[in-house]
Amino acid sequence: MNDRGQTTQLLCEAKSGDTQALNALLSRIGTRLMVLVRLRMGTALRAKMEPEDVAQEVLFRAYANVADFEKQTSRSFFAWLAVITTNTLRDLAAFHHQARRDARKEVKTDASFPQLADRHRGALSQLLLDNRLSQLEKGLGALNPRHREVIILRRFEELSFAEIAERMEGTEDGCRMLYTRALTKLTLIVEHDQPT
Repeated sequence: MNDRGQTTQLLCEAKSGDTQALNALLSRIGTRLMVLVRLRMGTALRAKMEPEDVAQEVLFRAYANVADFEKQTSRSFFAWLAVITTNTLRDLAAFHHQARRDARKEVKTDASFPQLADRHRGALSQLLLDNRLSQLEKGLGALNPRHREVIILRRFEELSFAEIAERMEGTEDGCRMLYTRALTKLTLIVEHDQPT
């Protein structure tokens, strides 16, 4: 079975309550998902909710739509998850920008996976303790917005340079050069912050 098939199988097993499958899935994508969520959230949404809750919602949506992933052949699991992350953040931002809300709507629950939610929250909280996560997030946060964006689009959303050029309104070659410069700057920032 290839990596894509293994990931799909883990997702299905986690959905049915298999703790080992959930842990294996989180070890594959958890840190990367948390970095993507935290970078994409923005300060306004961070003031309203925790990144762990957003990541949990992303995984709930992935569980609910695993059949859609199985039908796709061109994208990796994480690229598919990045699209779900973007849609989830858009939906949550729209929800939180409503002028008047019922206070009960502030608490988002998913009754279909109550035990899974508790296990998932604990696993993601552990990921936040990982120094590499905070170091990577800090490094990406120190980059200028265009450098940060090209790294997110290439490394997290796994877009081609043609897709990045379209999204960033540039050329493929220009985006390749921007990406190279961005990675160089990120490396310098991370190395500078290393303890001596």
